[in-house]
Amino acid sequence: MSEISVWEAWKSDEMHPGGRDLTRRMLESAGLLHGARVADIGCGTGAGVAFLRAQGFDASGVDSSALLAGCARKRHGVPVFLADARSLPFEARSMDALLFECSLNALDDRATVLGECARVLRCGGKLMVSDIYDKAAPEPEREWKDALAAAGFSLLRWEDCSGVMKRFVARALWELGDIARLKDICTKGDQSCRPGYYIMVAKYELRAERS
Repeated sequence: MSEISVWEAWKSDEMHPGGRDLTRRMLESAGLLHGARVADIGCGTGAGVAFLRAQGFDASGVDSSALLAGCARKRHGVPVFLADARSLPFEARSMDALLFECSLNALDDRATVLGECARVLRCGGKLMVSDIYDKAAPEPEREWKDALAAAGFSLLRWEDCSGVMKRFVARALWELGDIARLKDICTKGDQSCRPGYYIMVAKYELRAERS
């Protein structure tokens, strides 16, 4: 089963551990104003975009799969761009926030993606991420803090939320019947990975504007 077919088979609107509870926690930390321009990167079937719009944000989605982008438009009627996270379809300094929910870990070139996020975010714009991480890795928070700093971001919040994984796995078993392929996608096939889950919020600051 391919990654696309896994998500197409997923019937629930919560396609990531923690669901909307973790989305709300990130939004609270980000402190976005009503009407803020937000993009859900790797939006899948579009439920996250619909949720953001229901909260009063000017939200759109981005996904590299034409099948999933079409599904998002049909299922939720939300605006979705067919594009890659390494080449976002937004003008420089045009976005207030970017959201990655269980999608950033799937990308190989993290530095390029963070650089592209920095390009499209306004000064003070927020990057919100919830994703899988390897609990066996040393100092994951420090690793992220360094990677973010290199792209012009300051880390505002990093929180381990691994407790949400049990409910997600149970739902995956119910919806998909077999989570072997899902685990392979989330861990990139690394059998030594001990999957945990985190949320993270960071703020972009133009280098030239720093004191």
